[in-house]
Formats: sequence, structure tokens, C-alpha cells
Amino acid sequence: MPTHFPPSSGSLKFYDPNYAEHPRHNHIICQDCGKIVEFESEKIEHVENEISRRLGYAVKSHRLQITATCEEFRQRGKCSKKRP
Repeated sequence: MPTHFPPSSGSLKFYDPNYAEHPRHNHIICQDCGKIVEFESEKIEHVENEISRRLGYAVKSHRLQITATCEEFRQRGKCSKKRP
């Protein structure tokens, strides 16, 4: 799981210890509570490989970060885990 560091320039920064072993994984982050879920997707890998080949590149790694709202936020309009 990624580790959050306090933002120094107003933007959220994090270190992901899994990146070295899994350079092709993704994160979805709740914009309300900050919950982070890692996931891998063969479909995303397929699309990135197809695009890379077409443009003459070979993929070494990728980062995809999706910002969304968690299920609790969507159902209740707020999240009990909301960060300050």
C-alpha cells in the first residue's frame, strides 16, 4: 500500500513500495477520505501495449491513478473516514 507524505508544495505525494516488484499496477483514490486501493488490469496492459507498439515504444512501467468517490460517499453523501 502506498505511504502518504505530507504535501510540501500543495500536492499529495506518496511513495509506493510495491512499485519495484509490480511496475504495472494502478491506484484508485477516494477524493473524500483518501482511501487508496491498488489494482492490476490485463485490459489496461493490453491497451498500453497496443498503443506503445503503434507509436514505436516498448513499455517498461506505467502509473495510473484514478481519483473517484468511494461507495460510502456515494451512498451517504459523506465518508466517515474523511481526512482532515
